[in-house]
Amino acid sequence: MKRIIRLTESELTRLVIRTINEMENDEKCEGLCYLMINGECVAITDFENDFFIKIKEWYDEKKITESWFFELIETDPDVKEFYENAKWGGDSWNDNDERVFFYELAQSYCKGEMKEYLEFELSHPCYETKPKPVKILA
Repeated sequence: MKRIIRLTESELTRLVIRTINEMENDEKCEGLCYLMINGECVAITDFENDFFIKIKEWYDEKKITESWFFELIETDPDVKEFYENAKWGGDSWNDNDERVFFYELAQSYCKGEMKEYLEFELSHPCYETKPKPVKILA
């Protein structure tokens, strides 16, 4: 069933502007460094509350859309060495450790500090860098 809807020029203009703004916001939120959360684009360096929930959501989405980054453990010798050193814990390594590992790596990548980060981590393999969840005060 077809319907004809009448719009005024101002309604049409408002609708077009809103659509363009939403498209621009979506484009700005694409890539490894951002995540769309409840219609809002958030930089991964700004994750504060619901820390592990956001990391899981980021990881699950970016593992598909930014697979090149997660393949660095196979293609980049420094990332591979860092990954193997981090995973050295053996049986205690779990899905959250995997997510946090890539989250930290992505943070340094997004800040343009990945090379320095890897160099530091490889020269100090025992240094604990896993982020701690931020406690939210009620």
